[in-house]
This record gives sequence, structure tokens and C-alpha cells, in this order.
Amino acid sequence: MTHILIVEDHELDRQSLKMLLELNSYRVTAAGDGVEALAAARSDRPDAIVSDVAMPNMDGFVLCHNWMQDADLKTIPFIFYTANLTLREDERVAVVLGAACFLIKPMESRIFLRELRTVLQQWAERARPRA
Repeated sequence: MTHILIVEDHELDRQSLKMLLELNSYRVTAAGDGVEALAAARSDRPDAIVSDVAMPNMDGFVLCHNWMQDADLKTIPFIFYTANLTLREDERVAVVLGAACFLIKPMESRIFLRELRTVLQQWAERARPRA
């Protein structure tokens, strides 16, 4: 079962996303900020991370930077899923940091799930040994 780590400081958003993923056969770990997310990922390695940007203690950009500096974690796709109140430059920053995808919420569930599957497939293909 594919394990997704979601990082969202708003309880209702975190629970809604967790329920959507679990109803679609994902195993989910949830964290309320970047500090919790790093600890959770190091103790139970996920297959992907889905993170908000604006959070207390450690925001998504700092989390992504720390994620990409960790040799064990940087091979796991980092997906931003954040409110459309963000700046236009946020997507560019996310790409520079190494994020696999930058999604704007709210987003229809079927589209979010399709984007998640696409990222997971792309990363799986990158990891396959080449003949």
C-alpha cells in the first residue's frame, strides 16, 4: 500500500485530505508542520509527501529545502498542495527547491488524485534501473 505523508496545519484540511487518500487505498501519516513531518518521515518512510506552504514552526519551503538536503528523503517526491492565496512566485520557488509538483487548492478530488498518481508513476519510472 502506498504511504503518503500529508503536512497541513489546519486540522479540517488535514483530516479531509487524509480521508480522501484513505478512501482511495493510500496509507496516510499526517503532520501539522514541517518539524513533525521530518520526524514522521524519518521514523516511517513515506512514498510521497504532500505539503502546505504556510505553516507554523517550519513552513513548506523550509521543509522542502531540508527534505532535499537529506540523502534518504530526497528520493521521495515532494508535492506542494497549497491555497491559491500564495504568490505567483511560489511555484517557481517550489521547483527550484526540488518539488515534483505544485498544486493549488481547492482542487477537485479526482484531479488531485490523478496528479498524485502521475507524480508517483513518474518517480517510479525514474527509479527503475536502465538496461
